[in-house]
Amino acid sequence: MEWHWIGCTYWLISLKEGFTPANDPNVLSAWTPSDSTLNNGFWSQYLRAYFWAIQVTTGVGNNVTPVSDTEYMFSIVAVVVGVLMYALIVDTPEGKKRRRIEAVKEYLRQRNVSEELTDQIIDYYEYCYTRHISNFDEQMLEDIHSGLQEQLQLEMNQQLLSKQFSNHFLFSTKQHRPLPKKKSKVPRFKELPDQLLLILIHSLVSRIYLPNEVVFLIGERASEMFFVVRGDLEELDPNGKRLEWHTDGSFFGDTIFKPHARRGSTIRCIIHCELLILTKAALRVNLTNFLIISLNL
Repeated sequence: MEWHWIGCTYWLISLKEGFTPANDPNVLSAWTPSDSTLNNGFWSQYLRAYFWAIQVTTGVGNNVTPVSDTEYMFSIVAVVVGVLMYALIVDTPEGKKRRRIEAVKEYLRQRNVSEELTDQIIDYYEYCYTRHISNFDEQMLEDIHSGLQEQLQLEMNQQLLSKQFSNHFLFSTKQHRPLPKKKSKVPRFKELPDQLLLILIHSLVSRIYLPNEVVFLIGERASEMFFVVRGDLEELDPNGKRLEWHTDGSFFGDTIFKPHARRGSTIRCIIHCELLILTKAALRVNLTNFLIISLNL
């Protein structure tokens, strides 16, 4: 819409200022169009005016050279409008997201990646942007005081380890989501002091899983525990029958507390899932270090 009005105003000013003679050697860089366009039809003239508006506001194409004060004033207005359009439309998080995704699409297209795999990759990017998962988000609060960072980490993550989980939906609008069972707490973590919880939180590793991706298989050695930040997963028996449903706020894999334990079921993602992972090795090291520090106090 802005380009329409800029183009129309440009044409009116050109009519007032006078068109550039077609035989002028500087006709291509002149501010007003060639007088030969006066013989063109309406749509031909409109397209030239519209193109001029796009050219000036975006800074692409040939440089235009204003001559009169009116031309200078209107050119300044058009450039300012272009800057504002870029700031309000193009240089927004949504605009950056679209440019990043289009760049990825073009990269994959040039390398003849299959359409199916391309769609999966784009879906992954879409999910990450929806959840604000990126390097920028990780760096967003890195400058705040370390004490505030620790409080933030506790508030954001301690409910997954020790506090009451969020109430799950009594019903769901998703056809594939059955009624999940309520889980109250992770029993082994509910009495831990905040200092140890903070240490464990720093040990959590975030990972995104794709739809139909298997988190672990039955029979595998249990070396990790998982907390569901967001997503839907199903727990399957050896015959592929669903045993349990895991969704936002639930946890699974706590067999890591048993020595030499192996997985008794298979966990598979239904949709994109964001999980926090606590490894047995990290748990052992942190508990040992915390115990040593506590004994020395």
